[in-house]
Amino acid sequence: IFYLTAKTITRKAAEEAFSLMRDKGLRFKTIVLTAKEKICFMDETKCTPDECEYAKGHFDRVNRAIEEILTNEDEWSRDVIEMYAREYRVCPFELSLDLTLWADCIICDYNYVFDPSVYLKRFFVDGGGDYVFLIDEAHNLVDRSRDMFSAQLYGESFHQIRDLVMEQQPKLGKSADKVYNIMAEMDKLCENGKYHIIDELDASFYNSLKRLIRECEEFLVKHRDADIHEELLNLYFECISFTRIWELYDERYVAYIEILDGDIRIKLFCLDPSYLLSERLKAGKAAVFFSATLLPMRYYRDILGGSSKDYGIYLDSPFSKFNRCILVANKISTRYRHREKSYVPIAEYIEKVISVQKGNYMVFFPSYEYMNSVYDIFIEKYPQISAYIQEPNMAEYEREEFLDIFKSNPKESTIAFCVLGGIFSEGIDLKADRLIGAIVVGVGLPKICLERNIIRKYFDKRNNLGYEYAYMYPGMNKVLQAAGRVIRSGGDKGVILLIDDRFIYSSYQRLFPKEWFPYVMVNGDNIVQSVKEFWSRHQIEPDRRESI
Repeated sequence: IFYLTAKTITRKAAEEAFSLMRDKGLRFKTIVLTAKEKICFMDETKCTPDECEYAKGHFDRVNRAIEEILTNEDEWSRDVIEMYAREYRVCPFELSLDLTLWADCIICDYNYVFDPSVYLKRFFVDGGGDYVFLIDEAHNLVDRSRDMFSAQLYGESFHQIRDLVMEQQPKLGKSADKVYNIMAEMDKLCENGKYHIIDELDASFYNSLKRLIRECEEFLVKHRDADIHEELLNLYFECISFTRIWELYDERYVAYIEILDGDIRIKLFCLDPSYLLSERLKAGKAAVFFSATLLPMRYYRDILGGSSKDYGIYLDSPFSKFNRCILVANKISTRYRHREKSYVPIAEYIEKVISVQKGNYMVFFPSYEYMNSVYDIFIEKYPQISAYIQEPNMAEYEREEFLDIFKSNPKESTIAFCVLGGIFSEGIDLKADRLIGAIVVGVGLPKICLERNIIRKYFDKRNNLGYEYAYMYPGMNKVLQAAGRVIRSGGDKGVILLIDDRFIYSSYQRLFPKEWFPYVMVNGDNIVQSVKEFWSRHQIEPDRRESI
């Protein structure tokens, strides 16, 4: 079994599931694969015997380490692998890869199965086997697969290498210069100095890249101690990845060149990953895609490589509707041109919701800019309320500290301002009274950009659903994920407020889970009363609730 996830935090669910089954007598060896950069013991990841004490003599000691783990352990978590790797002084990442051959289940990131650059070749190079793929939070695989099946190169990388090696290694320098010059010629095609869609790929560019790859290989083998070894190695792998994607290029791709911060970028962009995903799934016997937010299912089945013959199952929520209050504030527009007028009303809605019941709340915005603007107004108007804000690029310890503000049995209300589609809008479990409300601002539409518009144009031509595929469905998925933070177990209770006039459009209502009906329409005058009515029902004796 390959249990595939998009984020480290969701792997915990798989580990806990196997732990529960072990408690009931299951004998099953599971391993969690951790990225090399995270599990490496060294300050800098350099995998050579001269620079890493765990790489030196690794192969002399690794068999003994494997034998000990196989004999003594069934659950090969990151902690277990690190413990044995330290004891036997072997590379923890290579040890974990070796252990996969003895595991019954491999819990890992999507890329170990789907990414053409890093997939586990020891399992798939000969076509596959008796494998089952369990794909968790499968809605994330849409954009992830587009990234894995795309590739890009920057002109400045070739320019720098050319300048660094031309005197000492003219052959290598000329190869880098050739690639750069071809990209510079493409640069002239960019409309208004911004971008240009390439109608037909230039074979001479591919041939120049292959020539440069050969030159890089020769240099890297002969000059391991060269000052530019690391820079050249990075460029070498980028070229390898690009040519590999070039060989997959078909009508489901588009190529474009773009000017970014004065640099030239050429990208092979995968618009429709469905075919490549379906081909990879043929390496196993069965695959199950699951998520709480695979709506509409026809879209996800199409884009993730399924067909009309595949099974689709919609399971009813195990949580009582009685415990969930869905409110829709449809008098506010969060469209970009109206946002400035919405800041104060949104701040007031937030205060009204949390004024009724003390507890922990989250409010989600479509961008950092929008979030920061409302946050500034909120803390000025309501300084007595504890408010926290998500920062960009938070380190792991900062994320943990942020989640620690959501205490059980809170004595006062706490509100966290977060970003839709960010690290706190999915994959976190704040059970019971650690979170009793979520406020979602906007319908989650991705920012209008070149790639989203290219996707829109492609699917408009294919099925006349370009806007839905490029913007509406991905945006609404973010809304569903954020709202899903509130009810995480059978006893959880909470309020979900959706703020945007578009939430009452039929096109969006069709994307609501059936558990969201009936919802309550609210405005500035009746929202407090609506929230009070919900919380007052939870003061009634439990045996009377069901009849209500």
